[in-house]
Parts: sequence; structure tokens; C-alpha cells
Amino acid sequence: FLLQFVLPVVLQFLLIYVFLISAIEHEDPSTLVKFFTFLPIIMFIAMFSQLGWIYSVGVGMKKHHPEHVQMNVKLFKAFIIIAFVNFVAFAIFISYLINNVAESVESNSVPDFSLFLLIPIFFLTNLFAIFCIFYSFYFAAKSLRSAELQRDAYSEHYIGQFFCFWFPIVGIWIVQP
Repeated sequence: FLLQFVLPVVLQFLLIYVFLISAIEHEDPSTLVKFFTFLPIIMFIAMFSQLGWIYSVGVGMKKHHPEHVQMNVKLFKAFIIIAFVNFVAFAIFISYLINNVAESVESNSVPDFSLFLLIPIFFLTNLFAIFCIFYSFYFAAKSLRSAELQRDAYSEHYIGQFFCFWFPIVGIWIVQP
């Protein structure tokens, strides 16, 4: 909980406070754009802890399954890695894009519009990453419930855990009290 929510929120508020004070003191609102340089780091911490929690539940519960319950752990691991790599690449891209536009505005030049051509590509990869994340919610929920029931769980058995993984600010207290 501390890694997933408290640390990223505190870091975001701290950075916003520092950059707002800096912008007010120097009377230059362009310093607020520098916040987006640090944003991928904060997002990395939150996403790493979130996907790490789902990964640990999904893989950790597999050893508690009965012999007849078969789940594709390799696909689960691949989807977690794909979602994480896509998220990191997207955060870095958005940060770079915002800083590029801000530098162009400061220097009264034209921004590099070739970067904007990558947005549809990131849109499509983000759709696949969303699918990967939902699959990881499904896998972790089914793995957890199958270990609890000691048999193959069906969707009506693990739908509650699925939503707990989807909304982790509440779900983390329900899944792991």
C-alpha cells in the first residue's frame, strides 16, 4: 500500500509544490513543464509496485494449486512484462514530447511534429497493454481463488477478486488484509 499509493502521491504533491513555488518566485510558469521530466519516475514506482503485486499473487498462488488445475504462467509473465515495458515507454515518450514542445515555445521555434506521428502507434500498443493488464487481473484472481478452493475456479468464484485487483486502493485490503 505504501509503495503503490502513499509514495507516488506524496512525491507528486512534493514536486508540484516545489515547482509551483519556483514558478511564483521566478514569475515564470514555464518551470512547471519541468515537472513532466520527473513524472515518469513517479509513474514507474507506482506501476512497478502494482504489477509486482499482481505478479507475486499470480505466480505465488500457483504452487498452492491442486495438480489438476492448469494455468498458463508463461503467458501471464509475458503479458505482465509487455504491459510494464509499454507503460514505461509511454511515460518517457509523453515526458519527452511535452518537454520538446515547451522548449520550442521558449525558443519561438516550431516543435518537432514527427513525434506526434507516434501517437497513433502508442494508442494501439496501449490498447494491447490494457488487454494484458486485464488478463493479469483475471489470472491473479483465478489463481488466488483456485488456491483457496483447492479446485479449478470458475468466473463466479473469482469475479470479486478480479475487481479487487482492478481497484487496488480498496482491493489490497480485501485480498491481503
